[in-house]
Amino acid sequence: MAISLLSLFGCGRKQKYSLSCGPGIETEKTSYREGEKVTLRVHTVMDEITDVYIDGEKLVPGPDSNDDWHVYTFTMPAHDVRAECVSINISVEPQPDEVRETLLIECYSQVTGTPVERPHELAKLFREPDGSLLLRWETGTSKDLDTKEYTVPERCLEEAMEYILGEEMDKWHELYPSDPLDGYYGSCNFLLDGEWITIDTESSMPEHGVGIINHVRMILMGYIPG
Repeated sequence: MAISLLSLFGCGRKQKYSLSCGPGIETEKTSYREGEKVTLRVHTVMDEITDVYIDGEKLVPGPDSNDDWHVYTFTMPAHDVRAECVSINISVEPQPDEVRETLLIECYSQVTGTPVERPHELAKLFREPDGSLLLRWETGTSKDLDTKEYTVPERCLEEAMEYILGEEMDKWHELYPSDPLDGYYGSCNFLLDGEWITIDTESSMPEHGVGIINHVRMILMGYIPG
């Protein structure tokens, strides 16, 4: 009888996992149970092609999409996930000789697994077409974002890369087994010898890897004026 009562009150229900969304993506909840159907919506914009990614895999718009909304669905996996939106303006014709900014370092941090979406922090370091360095700082939630940009000295890139290479972050995938972290998601991605290296808390890293990832972000933040 005891076992039957436990089953009756939902003891066997699957665990909930966090869903965080990048700018422009709307969803009903911030956490879902494993196997639960999740619906995402993105406003359609004239002359823009929009792609939505979950765990690096592109979703296909569903039959509920219309002139106002792109609607996507997926099944919640057994881990926290983040939805990202990438939009391309097809009305702008690229110039053959146009020089564009180059992303050099990108660091992300967010507490996950909470009923309400927690603010995230995102730092991106770019090489501008004129050779200068631009630091873009973003903080907030998907519905309330604050973004600022700063021109920073060359030493910002030098210090961050010295630390990254000193901690051998480019070799983490070879040296450590994968051990995802619950309740927090962080990443540190960087350009090294023309190759884009991606590291996050769901991939291979040493025991103190989260602290190293956060320290790279703090190095970049240290060059924000004032």
